[in-house]
Amino acid sequence: MAEKEHPSSETAMAPALHAVVAEDAESASSGNADLVKALDARIGTLERQGRRLRYAVLGAVVFCVALTATGIFPDSTIVKQTLMESEEVKLVDNTGKTRLFLRMYSRVPVLQLLDTAGKPRMSLGLRFDDTPFIDLSDKTGRTRATFEMTEKDEPTLKLFDAGGDVSFSIN
Repeated sequence: MAEKEHPSSETAMAPALHAVVAEDAESASSGNADLVKALDARIGTLERQGRRLRYAVLGAVVFCVALTATGIFPDSTIVKQTLMESEEVKLVDNTGKTRLFLRMYSRVPVLQLLDTAGKPRMSLGLRFDDTPFIDLSDKTGRTRATFEMTEKDEPTLKLFDAGGDVSFSIN
């Protein structure tokens, strides 16, 4: 039986494989010969498909590199977004109660930590004159201690009694 030529014989393994297939086909019975021929045809088909796939992938990579390198993508396709923009952010606990507020409060930024009853216990932010402050409050939500900077950038600590009057102040 003569050796059948395949386009797959271009690979290094193919000529040796086809020689073995041809020898086996000649020496095998007719049933096995048909099986060997079918396997030989299938191997040839798979080698062609593999070669086409390699060329397709190589072409796609070259195409993508060319597009990127030449700057074909207009600036409008590149999306630039603000991560998050909001007037108020609430952080809630696992029961759904608000425990932290980050918000604009009368046009100034304020971060408030709330207790389980919903009362503000600590506030951090800026005053209307852009001076920073930290307020600590009691269980009723009344401010009992304030640490802040004055307009002259001097630190001030104030402690308040239960009635809201200054009981201690240091500049």
